[in-house]
Amino acid sequence: TDLQNDALVSAGVELTAYQLILAGDDSKRPAQGAFHFRMDDANVGVTFISEAARIDLNYASKDVLATFFAGLGANKDAANEDAERVIGWRTKRPPTSSDDEGARYAALGYSPRESLFTHVDELALVAGLSPALVDRALPFVTVFNGSGEIDANIASSEVMLAYKKNTGPNNDPLGGGMASSNGSPTDADPSAPAKSNLPAAKSPCYRVQ
Repeated sequence: TDLQNDALVSAGVELTAYQLILAGDDSKRPAQGAFHFRMDDANVGVTFISEAARIDLNYASKDVLATFFAGLGANKDAANEDAERVIGWRTKRPPTSSDDEGARYAALGYSPRESLFTHVDELALVAGLSPALVDRALPFVTVFNGSGEIDANIASSEVMLAYKKNTGPNNDPLGGGMASSNGSPTDADPSAPAKSNLPAAKSPCYRVQ
């Protein structure tokens, strides 16, 4: 029944929170994990992963977003334009500036937020982004990472590719990078296995399934 399902979901979330609290401070909490529990006649499997595995729509740089969209199938020009529109959606414009961004939304009947994304579903409201691209992007983006960096130990290949092409010893794009031992972005092979000794971005938020 729906009531039983709700109880199982709540139990899974609460047990995840309990495990993370028991782990101690942020430096000791696992970035991801899985466990099973039984409740009445149900055998439930739970997985959890830090939101640092995903690209934060509020803090990722234009270069990271453009590379990400290109990796999902957009051509180079379209990917750059889409990234610009994401930046335009979240950026507050001075009152004295021309409202070119707002003009793009006139026919849509609403205005760009000009503030941080509050939910990843807002990506569908950004002018110019195709529904197909939005659907492909949603599994890899978040508004709960809290930074422009990612955890390279747990990020998907799609996310890693966006950062791999925008990091290097002489390239630190504003708002995006993979954490390294000295706090600067580091290059990594998206096909390589995760390295447990690789320092990574941290997020206090987790996705539980």
